[in-house]
Amino acid sequence: MLLKLIRCDVAAERQEAFCNGQSVWDEVAECDGFLNQRGGWLEQQAWLTSWWSDWSSYANFRKETHDHLLARSGHGLACDRIEISYWEDLPNEVVDRRGSPDAAGAPVLTLVELLDLAPGCLPEFREFLTWRWRSALAGAPGLQEARLCRHRKRPGKYLIWSTWSSGARPVSLAGLLQPGFRVPQRRLRLLRSHEAFQISCEAGWQVGADLHGKSAFLTHGES
Repeated sequence: MLLKLIRCDVAAERQEAFCNGQSVWDEVAECDGFLNQRGGWLEQQAWLTSWWSDWSSYANFRKETHDHLLARSGHGLACDRIEISYWEDLPNEVVDRRGSPDAAGAPVLTLVELLDLAPGCLPEFREFLTWRWRSALAGAPGLQEARLCRHRKRPGKYLIWSTWSSGARPVSLAGLLQPGFRVPQRRLRLLRSHEAFQISCEAGWQVGADLHGKSAFLTHGES
């Protein structure tokens, strides 16, 4: 699957206009290959994560529909800057807890972690995912789903996308590298950099079924 990560700088006085324009993007649900979209605010940045089945489907949307929706939404005028990156999910690096009682309901928070691996540490990183990351998240209260993705063009760049229910305390990969949430020598070997961003979900920005096609998220006009 393809993840499109969108970050928009929106001044406070234009945030209402941005939110109003977001309703236009509901129409993307009708596009072949579209899976879902979530988003919300992080201070004066609007963050959106849009999932597609593959690059071909997204490229067709970009060619046939994207510019028309962008013009109707007014986002080109509402945003001071738009930054887009593309990521491919790793099918074996998924933690799915949506069947757990504490993970019920619509997600209230999306955690996006951007990782830059240290040179030559990919085998160690894979080992860490197996013995620490997946097992820790499997028991993380409030986690609904977590996925590891790699940058589509830049080796060594990874992204962790996870959604959390109300009352959850999100678990970051950096905090799992050593008990006590310190920055250990091991982390310096494994990662060159790590950034974590907690985005409060706007229910009205959610479009489409979940990544497994099992349930619908809230869309505009629903309650």
